[in-house]
Amino acid sequence: MFWEFDTKNVEEVYKTMKAFNEAYEKNPEKFQKHVIPPHYMGNGKGFSLVEIENPEQLRNVQVYWNDVLKLKHHPVTESSSWIEAYMKSKQE
Repeated sequence: MFWEFDTKNVEEVYKTMKAFNEAYEKNPEKFQKHVIPPHYMGNGKGFSLVEIENPEQLRNVQVYWNDVLKLKHHPVTESSSWIEAYMKSKQE
């Protein structure tokens, strides 16, 4: 997941992050799990490696951070599973 925010809104990001962390501690199953915690790359941009078990977790995260962070989720799979799926599609 890549994320971005307007650096003029750091206070709002901090407040939302604090509230999100509290919500996560109470109900971690509602949200994505961080495999690699958020890393800041400068200029309001960063990334995290997350595990999403169901679409509801993705929606909960997106709704929570709406208007504070721009989130972009990119699926990552093991290359061997992708190759296997590709070869099966060729046999059909």
